[in-house]
Amino acid sequence: MEKSISIPTNDGHVIHGTLNWQEPQSKKLIIFVHGFGSKQSRHLFFNGARFFPQNGFTTYRFDLYSPQEKGRNLIDCTITTHATDINTVVDHFCSEYDEVYLVGHSLGGPSILQSAQKVHAVVLWDPSLVLEDAHMDGWVYDDTRNVYVRKRGVEKVMNTKMYDEWKNSNADMIEKMKVPTKIICAGSSPRAERWDAIIDKVAVPYEYSIIDGAGHSFDEEGKEEMLFDETLTYLQQFSA
Repeated sequence: MEKSISIPTNDGHVIHGTLNWQEPQSKKLIIFVHGFGSKQSRHLFFNGARFFPQNGFTTYRFDLYSPQEKGRNLIDCTITTHATDINTVVDHFCSEYDEVYLVGHSLGGPSILQSAQKVHAVVLWDPSLVLEDAHMDGWVYDDTRNVYVRKRGVEKVMNTKMYDEWKNSNADMIEKMKVPTKIICAGSSPRAERWDAIIDKVAVPYEYSIIDGAGHSFDEEGKEEMLFDETLTYLQQFSA
């Protein structure tokens, strides 16, 4: 089953998302949070919205920015903006579900950790860290527009506040962890090496794993399935 659900924000925008479930509808909800320049229809979230309902969870995936009515524009967003919207989504659903979980990919990781995390547990898929990440390489300041630009086939633009927040989101991310957390890194991504260096500083109960041969988006054959299986196994331990 599938239903579009739009959630108003306190500053006049609208968060557009999609709820997926199987009957009888599970009261365990996974909220997916996408990364920079991504959207709810990318394969990790689209396929996740099929896999997890088949395994006892309802899912909600949403766009942090959207061309739909009153959707945000990426150029106006910061990590703090994303965190505030995550809080809005969690608050919208928390009274309807017995268990709520956050699952974030890439920049979805820092965005979740900046949020209140009023959930049972968090799973981070190859979460971003600091500016030196390969993902951040290639960003060049454009003083005519006062933005950072990266050209890799498609030009992407980031405002200076977002850039500064991301640049400084290293080990302090760990201090912002509030609930049990599973970190799953992609073995072919530079983020795995960076998480290796700081993972021992995590103060909340956590699990950490690396999927060998996986790239940042887990596009390789069989890697998405491994990612989903690890996530499911972790979340099931919290289920009543």
